[in-house]
Amino acid sequence: MRPRILRVFRDFIGSVQKLRLTIKKSFKTIEDVRKWIDRQVSASLAMLSKHYGNNEFVTRLIKRRQATFKVTSFCHAYKQ
Repeated sequence: MRPRILRVFRDFIGSVQKLRLTIKKSFKTIEDVRKWIDRQVSASLAMLSKHYGNNEFVTRLIKRRQATFKVTSFCHAYKQ
């Protein structure tokens, strides 16, 4: 069963127009990506490397993604 809406909220909601909220898509620089990997991914990669005893797992991940990677859809500052 759905809870009842308090009258004060119902009155407020009824008097407010709909508003569409959007956020402009931001592109990341290579430096942004590098920092994110360092902060968010490196500890997990180190754990996997230690578990498997080598970096083969990480190398396979990279090779698999390189085959489908589209630079323009991800990072506007990418330079080879």
